[in-house]
Amino acid sequence: MKHRGSKFAYSIIVLDGEEYEQCVFDNCTLTYKGGALPQVTECTITSCKWTFDEAAQRTMQWLAILYKFDKTLGENVIAGIRGEPEAAN
Repeated sequence: MKHRGSKFAYSIIVLDGEEYEQCVFDNCTLTYKGGALPQVTECTITSCKWTFDEAAQRTMQWLAILYKFDKTLGENVIAGIRGEPEAAN
């Protein structure tokens, strides 16, 4: 569903598969469950909490395990997300 110019306050918003353009989020809980990627364009996000549930939460847990197992591997994953070069081994 596409949301344009909507205002959300003190709400729990599941982002999966949604499209937000020029929306305002104030004091919301923004949740991603690992489904279809949301589109967020030109939105204002103030004092919101980000959460990951279901598949997204399991992915975050796996990344934490990788980081604990091999810090360089974890740093390289984070660098890849940022679009930065990998750290030397």
